[in-house]
Amino acid sequence: MVRKSKLIEIILLGIFILSSWLASPGLYAQSQGTPVTTLVEKARAAGIPDHELNQVLTLSVDHRLAPADTSAILEVLLMARTANLPLEPFVGKIEEGLAKGVPVQAIVAALEQKADDYRFVQTLLLRAVPSVKGQPLPENDLTSIVNSLNGGVSRQELMKFIEEAPAAPVSMLAIAAENLALLRQMGFEETLTSRILSTGLRLKSFAPSWRYLPRIVVAARSKGMSDPDIAEAAVKALSEKRDVAGLMQMLGFTGRDLRHGPSAGSSKTP
Repeated sequence: MVRKSKLIEIILLGIFILSSWLASPGLYAQSQGTPVTTLVEKARAAGIPDHELNQVLTLSVDHRLAPADTSAILEVLLMARTANLPLEPFVGKIEEGLAKGVPVQAIVAALEQKADDYRFVQTLLLRAVPSVKGQPLPENDLTSIVNSLNGGVSRQELMKFIEEAPAAPVSMLAIAAENLALLRQMGFEETLTSRILSTGLRLKSFAPSWRYLPRIVVAARSKGMSDPDIAEAAVKALSEKRDVAGLMQMLGFTGRDLRHGPSAGSSKTP
């Protein structure tokens, strides 16, 4: 089996050979980026895992990226790593963007915006949520809150929501932020959403299954239930510290009704 470091060297060689076939002298002249090999060494030194480096470099070969484009993508990953941001969402966006044929310049701009969103949320949580001070922020929860910005919640709205929210664990704030974005996308009345979320946070009753609240709303609407009735049942279930199964029972349906609906944590593409 080829060692990971050796695999990276093979991929780099492939990039060099491919670029020599595809790139004209003008393209090399236009490239202002740091050489790919230099950035790979910096990435290793920064602690970016080999499997993520392999993934990005393989994508660059598969999509026939110019060396300058590969360098730009690696620069963004280094920036994310230096800021202690989770790398998986960035690698996922790179893969998604390249698969859709998005220009690398646009992908890099989207990644830079994503990094800025992460920094904004990190700063907001550290300032507004006393319980997170001195504690590492769970990557999944951080990403969920960042994704709410991609789902239609503005920074000002998220700041107001976090600052005014009752004291609660970050995991519950993440569930609330996801629901805030998804229920808005569904046209659920804002005052009803606010009542549900404030109840769940105030009573600390947002179990992980409450991420599926939007799917329950879809199912309940399909059965002719009104949004106020759905909200009333949700508030009652949260007040009794029930999970989503309890809410489903109150609304009179089962898991078969949840086969369709929005996915929690959805976000915009580059």
